[in-house]
Amino acid sequence: MLSEWAARMSPLASPFVFSYRATSGLKFLLTSHTLSPCRMRCFLAGSALAVVMALGPSLGGFKGEVFAQTADADPTLSDLRGGLDGEPPLRDDNLDGIDDRTQPDVVRAPSDVSFDEPIEDADGGALGDDNRRSNTDNADGRQRGRLPTDAARARGQLSAQPTTAATPESEGNQRVRRAQPVGEPGADGEITPLVNQAVAPIEGRRGTPDDDPYAALGIRTGSFDWFPVLTQTLGYTSNADAAANGQPSVFSQTQAEVSVRSNWSLHELRGQVSLGYQTFFSDDTNDVPTLNASTEYRHDLSREWLVRLGGSYGLTTESPSSDNLLLPATATISERPFVHSGGAFAQVERTGGRLNLRLRGSFDRQSFGDVETNGFGTITQDDRNNTLYLLTARVGYEVSPAIQPFLEASVGTRQFDEAVDRNGNERSSIIGALRGGLAVDFGEKWSGEASVGYRFEDFDDAALSTLAGLTVDGSLVWSPRRLTTITATGSTDFSTATAANENGSITYTGQLQWVYDLRPHLSLNASVLGSLRQFDSTGVDETTLQAQAGFEWRFNRNLALIGNVGYETVDSSNAGEDYDAFTARAGLRWQQ
Repeated sequence: MLSEWAARMSPLASPFVFSYRATSGLKFLLTSHTLSPCRMRCFLAGSALAVVMALGPSLGGFKGEVFAQTADADPTLSDLRGGLDGEPPLRDDNLDGIDDRTQPDVVRAPSDVSFDEPIEDADGGALGDDNRRSNTDNADGRQRGRLPTDAARARGQLSAQPTTAATPESEGNQRVRRAQPVGEPGADGEITPLVNQAVAPIEGRRGTPDDDPYAALGIRTGSFDWFPVLTQTLGYTSNADAAANGQPSVFSQTQAEVSVRSNWSLHELRGQVSLGYQTFFSDDTNDVPTLNASTEYRHDLSREWLVRLGGSYGLTTESPSSDNLLLPATATISERPFVHSGGAFAQVERTGGRLNLRLRGSFDRQSFGDVETNGFGTITQDDRNNTLYLLTARVGYEVSPAIQPFLEASVGTRQFDEAVDRNGNERSSIIGALRGGLAVDFGEKWSGEASVGYRFEDFDDAALSTLAGLTVDGSLVWSPRRLTTITATGSTDFSTATAANENGSITYTGQLQWVYDLRPHLSLNASVLGSLRQFDSTGVDETTLQAQAGFEWRFNRNLALIGNVGYETVDSSNAGEDYDAFTARAGLRWQQ
């Protein structure tokens, strides 16, 4: 402390030494010489001028508060340090003893900086006019301008925050605004800094969200990602006919699929096309071609409202053992008939709040191809062609972000192309359904929904009783541990009939699937399926059980080895319709 005090007092030492020497000289002159009054006055005036010249620079560089307040009261005092020997007066607005004209230009503040807001101190109070000078940080971290004294810091009169620099045109004591952080304002008013933010690459390979090193990356074309998949398997089945007394056969199955999705900031477009062909080496009449295509467009109206539009088409063949094929007792088919299905829907929904709403309108079309028989010619099935129209409304309420009970109601009609079928029955009907359930979302552990309800189908023909029953639907995904996923699904389907005076059947299906990633490149899977089909008019029940286990060995992102084995058994209350089948297959899958 003593050394600091000595350093601060050193600038005042020289004028006092000069004063002491001048006083000694004056005493010598007064005692040793006789001076006239005029000479004495000139000597005293010169001595006073010398004292002022000696004290001037030291007093100008002194940062004490008393001199600063005096300079504030009368700024013209700073002119005493200039104007000597013909030099222009010294310009020292900061009172630091340095000519401001020799300093670098002050960086101009932005044009939107306001000079009407007082600087606030650390306690939130406005500073006085004597403390509103503009201070700018220089390169070594010190502030230009007045230096605060310890007393001023103790009184809390100075702000701890730096302020923006005033423009050169602003003279005197100006009010400036505190510098604001640079960034993006959030919804809560906080500023998110822009520094050290991750920037997405302009070009390059795209990783998957879960960083799976074996997942397909797709092909980018413009704003769309395409994902092609090609699968080829070779297998064996003990029952190629899927019927009683079916024959075994080796088969080959080829599946080609491509899916696409958009990469838009708003809205979304998805599509998928799948082509498949399964051929049996023992009997080509059992060959099964398949075609499936679907697309869906989502249009975001706002943060809560959106519209979905979609369509689908499917092509397959009907099994010779189907109970809906009405053939003569001794007839056999020479070629499987085609079954065409397609539809479209429009849906508007509200999400994002506690109250969720959904309104959906749809139609689904089914048409059946002619049956080619051996010895009985061609049998038409135009009377089976029908269109189903449905209007569905759903209301859900979020009890919590993870739990949402809902209620759903549907009304519609099924219209057949021919008012009366080959048996003289009018099968067009009115449909109504109501179900309630619970949707859950506990992140990766639990998600899905389940519901229980009631549905009826009332036919135009009085000879056909109303087909009605309990409905159970749902899908739940559970991950009890990392790398393990268990999925449970359930559905209820209503099917029409073709036999005379039969109203149709209700099928309840439940399935449990298990997938375990044993290694990053190796996964195991297994599933169990059970279904119960009830024919309402005849009371016939048909039970189906299926079980299968398989694996997937991924060599890289593009190629994988797949295989599975499965067993199916069908038990019917009608004699002679029971059968079982064992199937095994293996093959390769390529994806991009």
